[in-house]
Amino acid sequence: MTFSLKSTIAQREQTTSNKPLIAVLLRCVSLLLFMGYLSLGMPEAVAVTCTANTSPVSNCDGLLISNNNSTITVPNGVTVGGNNGGEAIGITSTNVTLNNAGLLRGAYGVHAYNANVATINNTGTISSSFVGILNSYSPIATLNNTGTISDSSYGVFNAGPLTTLNNTGTISSPTGIFNLDTLITLNNRQGASGSPLTYQGALPTNYNIIIASPTNYGKLSASSVGSTTVTFNIYGNTGTTLVSGITASTVAAGTYSSVLTGVSASNIISSSLSGTYTGGYTWLLVNTSSTIWDLVVTGGPSSGGGSSTSTPTITDINSGSSVSISSLGSTYNPVLAGGTLVLNTGDSSSTSISVTSAGGVIQSPTSGSATLSGALT
Repeated sequence: MTFSLKSTIAQREQTTSNKPLIAVLLRCVSLLLFMGYLSLGMPEAVAVTCTANTSPVSNCDGLLISNNNSTITVPNGVTVGGNNGGEAIGITSTNVTLNNAGLLRGAYGVHAYNANVATINNTGTISSSFVGILNSYSPIATLNNTGTISDSSYGVFNAGPLTTLNNTGTISSPTGIFNLDTLITLNNRQGASGSPLTYQGALPTNYNIIIASPTNYGKLSASSVGSTTVTFNIYGNTGTTLVSGITASTVAAGTYSSVLTGVSASNIISSSLSGTYTGGYTWLLVNTSSTIWDLVVTGGPSSGGGSSTSTPTITDINSGSSVSISSLGSTYNPVLAGGTLVLNTGDSSSTSISVTSAGGVIQSPTSGSATLSGALT
C-alpha cells in the first residue's frame, strides 16, 4: 500500500479550516518531497512490502499501522524502507506504541496522520531523505530518542500536539525540530559533547536541560521563534518529571556555555531565569549577548571556603530530590525522606533503605526489571 502525504494533507484541509498555515507548510513539505525525487532519485527501497500491523522480522518496505491499540517493534538489524519512495512507517490509528531499534529509510521515516500515538521510542537509526518523524494533526504523548535521527531537512516536523520529547541521543538534521503546533516539554542532553539541537518555530512550553557532566549537557539552538515563550529548568529539579532511563542531572559549580541561543529575554519566562538545585546549588541564566545564554551554577557541597579536598555533604532523599541507586552512600544516604528513588533497568542493590516520612516514592523502570534485595524499614 502506498501512503500519499499530498492526498492526506488535502483531505485534512477540507475539515480543518482553522489551520491554513499548517496546511500550506505541509503542502510545501510534500512539494519538497516531489522535487527531491526528481533531483536525487527515489530513496532506497528494500522492495518487499511489509505486512501491515505486524512487527517485521526481516527487511521490507512501507509498514502500515492501522489497528488501534497496537505495539509494533522494528528490531535491531531490520531495515524498513519507503514504499514507492514514501514513508517507511505510516500510522493512522489510535493508542499506538512504536519501537524502532532498526533502520528506517524512505522519504520520511515515520508519518503519523490523523492518528493518536501513545509512544514512539527510537533507539535505532532514522536516516530518511527528507523528514525523520512527521506528525500531521496527530496527538503524540511521548517521543523518546536515544538513537540517531539524521535527515536532509527535518528531524522532527511537528504539526500536531506533542506532549513530551526526550532527547538523549542525536538529531543531526539541519533543523532538528520544526514545531508548528504545541510541544509541552522538551528534555534535551544533546549539545556540549557534539552539535547543539537545532530548533525552529514555536518554543516548547517547558525546556529542561539535562546535565550529565560539565562536558556533556544539552544545548538548544533556536530560530524563528517569534514571540513564543519558554520556561527553563534543569532536568531533575523541582517542577520537572523524571523519565524512566534518564537519571536526574548531575550538577557542579561552573559555567555551562551557550545552553540557549536564538532566544531573547522576552522569550524566557522571567521566573525561570534563576533557581536552585538539590545539593545546595544556585543557578542563573546569564545573557552573554542579545540571544546567547550561559548557565552559571554556584554553591554546592564544597562551597563556603575550606580545603578543596573536604568531604561532600551527604543528605537524605528529601522531598523534591530524585536519586538513582548509584548515588546511595556517596551523595545520598539510603534514607527515603519524602523524595524519589529512581530504579533503572538492570539496577541491583542490597542496600537497606529506611523510610522516615510519608510521600517517598520508589519508582520502578517502565521496562525490564531492577532488584532491591535489602531491607525496607
